[in-house]
Amino acid sequence: MKSLFLTAGAMALAACATATAQQGEDPLAGYERTDEVRRCIPMQSVIGLQGLDDRHLLLETDGGALYLNEVNGRCRGAADYYSILRYDTTVTSFCAGEAIRVIDRTTDSVRGSCTLGEFVRVRETGDAAGSQ
Repeated sequence: MKSLFLTAGAMALAACATATAQQGEDPLAGYERTDEVRRCIPMQSVIGLQGLDDRHLLLETDGGALYLNEVNGRCRGAADYYSILRYDTTVTSFCAGEAIRVIDRTTDSVRGSCTLGEFVRVRETGDAAGSQ
């Protein structure tokens, strides 16, 4: 079984998202959904995965594409600076229905978990680009 920790690739993006979430703003305000929906994203193309809030994750690929994932349940603490998103898999893709765990990086304890939904491609609007 492969285990993937996603932290370093998403650190800069996560800092912006965490600041937005802490200020009580809508973390999705800076993104516009497209019609492209995928059930799986190949792992080798993923350069970052960040929590926008407890219900939304943002995945970035090496080609610069951004995908929003509305998780099933809540990934409690996913957008917190001290959290790591962990994904255990036997396959080579992030797929809808797979579990993500939120790990506290200071205590190595599980803070929460959730199940991935479908990946909807998004593009940044002026709001997102301006906040970064």
